[in-house]
Formats: sequence, C-alpha cells, structure tokens
Amino acid sequence: MPAPRNRKHILVPGPPTAEEYRSHPRGFDNKIKLTPVTSRAIHGKALVLALNAVVAQATQRRHQAGIEVQGAVPGVYVQFESQPGVPLHLKSLEDSRQGIEVVAVNHSKTYESRPRRIERATVFVPDGKVKHFLERFESYATASPKQKGDRRYEGMIDPRSRRCA
Repeated sequence: MPAPRNRKHILVPGPPTAEEYRSHPRGFDNKIKLTPVTSRAIHGKALVLALNAVVAQATQRRHQAGIEVQGAVPGVYVQFESQPGVPLHLKSLEDSRQGIEVVAVNHSKTYESRPRRIERATVFVPDGKVKHFLERFESYATASPKQKGDRRYEGMIDPRSRRCA
C-alpha cells in the first residue's frame, strides 16, 4: 500500500510546467586525450608509485576490516587499464609460478566520434609478490633499447605498436 500524500513540509509554490527532455551528460569527459609517453623514466616511476599506493591502500583496508577468510590466499587485486585502441598484453600480466593470475578482463569504448576500445584486466597478486611488477616497472624505466626498434618491457607496460579495434 502506498504511503499517504500528506507531506505538509513539502511546498509547491506554483502550478506544474512542462519542459523539453534533455539527456544527462555522459560521466566521462571525451575531450581528455592521453599523451604518449615522453620519458620511460618518468612513466616507470609513476607506475611504481601507483602500484605502491594501491598495495598500501588495500593492505590498510584489509586490516581495518579485520576479516580473515580461512583457506584464502591473502593478496590484492590490481586493475590494469590500456590506453584507448591499445590492447593489454595479458600473458605478461600473469605468472602462475608466483600465483599471479588474470582473473577478469573487460572492455569498454571511448566516447569519441570514432570510439576506441579500452581493455581492463583485474590481476590477483598474492602478498609478497608485488615485487614481480615493481621490478619490471623499474627495469622498464632504466633500460634503453640496444638498437633502434629494439623493444624492452613494452609488451607489458607500453605496447603501443599493437592496435585493437
């Protein structure tokens, strides 16, 4: 049974009016463009800082919750997101020997005149295994190609040579 309409605290100052329908604006700013990586060192350090921040935040939340699941492997879930039109190299995000695994992959499109695909992969990283990614990020930041066209660590971190629809 619906509630009675006896709300004395709600005052309508005048008669109702009709307005034209306008759709809500989209939640994403389609004018944002990702700029290409200009410095491997800066990009690598930014990745290290971001991953360390995620791990610290996840660890803090786990301790605040105070919940422990029997039989579960403690760890964090990290989401990697590709640049628009660039697929993630999913095999490089996994390492079964260390228990690091891709647990979910999803796709979305950009809000541009020619939509491009963005790929997101959620990766489970057991406690103590974050160093796997930190070492790769640091190697990416410090290594330079030995020859022109030589690609070092870009398969996982900066795979812009491969495009997706």
